[in-house]
Amino acid sequence: MIITPEIQIFAQWMQKEMNDNAYKGDWHEFTHIESIIAELEWHKAKLLFALKNNDREKIKEYLGDCANNSMRSGLTSGTWLSRSSTP
Repeated sequence: MIITPEIQIFAQWMQKEMNDNAYKGDWHEFTHIESIIAELEWHKAKLLFALKNNDREKIKEYLGDCANNSMRSGLTSGTWLSRSSTP
């Protein structure tokens, strides 16, 4: 599978947000679906505000946060059975 440069950059943003939020604990243990939904909604709202204000740094941050919460949703729901699953 070819990973495009855009996806590679986006994955780096996701990882940066994971690293920045590491103090919150192991994200693999963050499996309560209602908490994940609340986090996704919270970061989506912040993303929309950043988009409206054209705050490029915050847009990158909140895109990463939303993507990471989406990934957690996939893992918690069993959509992705393991870290080694492929599309």
